[in-house]
Parts: sequence; C-alpha cells; structure tokens
Amino acid sequence: LTKTYSKLLSLYLLLNMTLEIYQIWILDLVFVFPKLCIYRHAPIIPIPFSANFGYSLMHSLVAASGPIYISLFLYRHQAIAQVGSRFKFTSPAVTTFVIVLIIPYLALGATLYPGKIPRSNEAEYRERMSDDWDPIILARIDCYQMLPIYWAFCTILPSFA
Repeated sequence: LTKTYSKLLSLYLLLNMTLEIYQIWILDLVFVFPKLCIYRHAPIIPIPFSANFGYSLMHSLVAASGPIYISLFLYRHQAIAQVGSRFKFTSPAVTTFVIVLIIPYLALGATLYPGKIPRSNEAEYRERMSDDWDPIILARIDCYQMLPIYWAFCTILPSFA
C-alpha cells in the first residue's frame, strides 16, 4: 500500500461517509411513487433548502466518488502492469483521463436540478395524496422526469461495474 493509494482510499471513504451523513442527518428524503416525487421529512439538521436542491446535491456527491474509484482502479492496475505493456500509462496520462472524467460526473447533479416537473397541476398532486398525510407535504414536494434519472444511472453505474 503506497502513500498515494492510501490517500485516494481515505478520500473515497471520507466522501462516502460524508454522503451517508448528508443523506441521514441533513436531507432525510421521502420518495413518493408512482411518479418520482420527493420531499424532506424531518431532518436532524434542518438546513433550509428545497428537496430539489438537496436531491441534486446528493447525486453530485454520489457522482464525485466515481472518478476517485476509477483513480483507485487505475493506480492499482498501473502498479502491476509490466514496463513494456501497452496498458502502462504515464502519470500525466492517468491524471488527464481522471480530470476529463470529473466534468460529466460533477455535472450530474446540475442536470437533475432543472429536470423537475413544473408545479402547474396542483389538483393532480392533491388527488394522489392520502388523507393520512399532512397537507403541508403538498407544498414541499418536488417531482422529476425520468429521462435525467436514466442518464444519471447510465453515467454512474458503468464506472462501478
């Protein structure tokens, strides 16, 4: 285990731990189906932002771990590649590759933010709500179109396979 690899691994673990704390303590999302609708239920740390912004930030944090994971993979496989192998890359080539990957990964949350369905038909939301729920939920709910979500999954999931 080298110093660089241990720093990357620590950064990866720290980012995922931050994501878990953010999801549980600050965001506290509740998903409402059949449409993909979300609202913030009762966060432990009540930072005032919309569910839409919080959901986009959550996806940005998830996506930020992708380039770090790929860096760990490249570093680990560059250490065992033979000197004359065509899979042995120079350090600037690996760094450039990871920097180029960071751009679409970090743009993921920004693409989900405007993917929200406009709140033009409030009657449709009201008829789908159960009578057991607090009416204030209707004022705080945000719904999403599925196309940006599909793009997000197609971007993130192949890097973890």
